[in-house]
Amino acid sequence: MSKNNLPGRFIVTGLFTIVFIFIFLVCGFAEVYILKNGTQIKGKLKKETDTHFIIDAEGLGELSLAKDTVEQILKDEKTIEEERIKSLQTIALDDFVARLVKSYQSQPESKPFPVLAIIPFQTEELSLIEKKIGFGVAEVITDLLVQKHLKKFQIVERSKLEEMLSEQKLSMSGVISDNSAIKVGQLINADILLLGSVSRIGNNYSINARLVTTETGKILSAESMSPSSKEIEKEASAYIDLPENWGLCYSVRYMGLTPKVWGPIDSGRTSGGKPIKWVNGSDFRSAYFFVFGIRYFPIKSILIEFQHSPNPISSNTHGVDEYVDNEWYNRQSAGHFGCEGNLTVNWVKKFGPFYTYLGGGMFYFVGCNIDMSPSSFNSSPNFFGIIPLVRGAIEWRFRKRTGINLSVDYLPVTKEFTATTRNGITYPMYTIDPLMITIFTAFYF
Repeated sequence: MSKNNLPGRFIVTGLFTIVFIFIFLVCGFAEVYILKNGTQIKGKLKKETDTHFIIDAEGLGELSLAKDTVEQILKDEKTIEEERIKSLQTIALDDFVARLVKSYQSQPESKPFPVLAIIPFQTEELSLIEKKIGFGVAEVITDLLVQKHLKKFQIVERSKLEEMLSEQKLSMSGVISDNSAIKVGQLINADILLLGSVSRIGNNYSINARLVTTETGKILSAESMSPSSKEIEKEASAYIDLPENWGLCYSVRYMGLTPKVWGPIDSGRTSGGKPIKWVNGSDFRSAYFFVFGIRYFPIKSILIEFQHSPNPISSNTHGVDEYVDNEWYNRQSAGHFGCEGNLTVNWVKKFGPFYTYLGGGMFYFVGCNIDMSPSSFNSSPNFFGIIPLVRGAIEWRFRKRTGINLSVDYLPVTKEFTATTRNGITYPMYTIDPLMITIFTAFYF
């Protein structure tokens, strides 16, 4: 067996991957061309000139569309529907804020150009508190007030509000009672406060908002709406912490190996009347693996992770070599590392864009023995092991929902790899070194 051959399953997997990517690239990008007269045409762009789009239209064949007749180009019907919902959502939010402002201005107690402080909306649901959805909704409404109603209010800057909340031992993302909010409003000389609450009802959020005077606490204006939770989270994505409970990772792992030194041993066989000696023919010092993993955060401070590699990417065949008069004669039997993986539970600590992990679990592996005889060349599993491991890791979330991770695993117990000769005797080939290093990229959702 050649030490340089990659396992056949990787070649097959690679071919399937290439075919899939080709099909995806060829078939996966159909656009929808929306004309100014309202007509929608779905097709794939073949060529673009200064004045026309040449497309392969579904059911119509090749078409030439003048650019000045095209209002918009979208990727597919799903995108069209998402854009329509988003547009309706924006209109609903605008109307919500406009009603709130108009209702306030109709009150006798209203003031011209009042000082307005916007307090993060409150929620009692733990999942919404973790998302900071109340803060996010308040910021979206703040943006709309600044964009369309700035001439009607003097809006208190967020930094000034945060400073005062901090002095009162309150948080922008924490629970703030109405009495505490009114007290803060008085301290920053606000005339009115925008208070509100957010709760979840099915696939929607129930948002209630009210404008309250800081002098008496009287509600001067109140409105409510029930927008799509998905669209509100999109609108407020810059301000909220969307859940990242699951992650998929792809990594490369390094494993050190230490050969067992033994031999020559008399095999009890001869060649040309000369004795055949057995020697450990393993000279590998390392093995490398492509590893696929799943990460799950049941809570923010705990990570449960499973990683698995179907086979090493580096050659790692080992075996018993036969020598006659100190000259290599034959590889009598061999073995190789099969699949491996691990399951761990980790404690998580966040430091800005960096996450640290400390935990432990188990490392497992399967090895195969290979009959090297010319008449019967086959491979079959012959050893399996489970080893406890301790893990330390650091991850850099260099962009939202994407991270690069470096982990070091310590194996307090070593394990021998073996090869079995044709007469049934098993010999140790090498042991796993106590440290393993893994580098991977993770994607969260």
